Amino acid sequence: MPIQTNPLCRVSAIAVCSVLLISPALADNQPSWGWHPAPATLVPGERTSAWTEEDGASGSYLSLRTGDTHQLSQNGNAAKAVILAGEIRTGDISVGSGGYLQTPAGEEKSLNCMASDGCLLFLEEETRFGIDEAKVVPADDIPWQDVPNTNGNVSLAWVWGERESEAPSSFFLKFKPGFPGFPHEHTHTYRGLVVKGDYRHWALEDEGPTRLPVGANLWQDGDADHDDACGADGDCVAYFRIEGHFDIFPAD
Repeated sequence: MPIQTNPLCRVSAIAVCSVLLISPALADNQPSWGWHPAPATLVPGERTSAWTEEDGASGSYLSLRTGDTHQLSQNGNAAKAVILAGEIRTGDISVGSGGYLQTPAGEEKSLNCMASDGCLLFLEEETRFGIDEAKVVPADDIPWQDVPNTNGNVSLAWVWGERESEAPSSFFLKFKPGFPGFPHEHTHTYRGLVVKGDYRHWALEDEGPTRLPVGANLWQDGDADHDDACGADGDCVAYFRIEGHFDIFPAD
């Protein structure tokens, strides 16, 4: 099978394509969070698994060559796709990096890679929880709302599910350049994907922030103190799938 270099690797080979798994540990050596970079090489058209939940939901990377087509929801499950690199065209709409698409179970959507350097997508499939409607949302059309008590430094855009529901749901967060973060925790565990910017994440027990490159996926335990921040050179955007209602509390 042909192997294609991850399009992100051609931008920043060392930062993005490290093969090390980093899991900062707590004092009892049990990590409260961890991360992994996007794969350095991928087989075009084949998924590379990032994670699988007990309920069957999954996340994976997909590389496409120029002109390749992928059928979103081809396995019959509700599906979401976040564009990490390249340009995807579906119908008469083009979606570049930072945009997303979603489709209900049983409703396929053709994704055509239009970028000369290829495309990189992060796909999620939901096996137990449905998606009500198909969406195609370019990055510039994401409906951001300021998160209260953050002085305009953090914005949220809901993607799927209900914020107050105990079922999983997903959303984007955007941090302004130089945002230093504030120690906090959430009730539920989440998984994240770095979409844009110099994003940092760490547990309060860590020696300091870990810089996560674009394309990195991470997990964070619920009820565990941690922090997020953004470098000074531009906005940071990350995508999250949380296992229950979304809340935020100051760290203990």
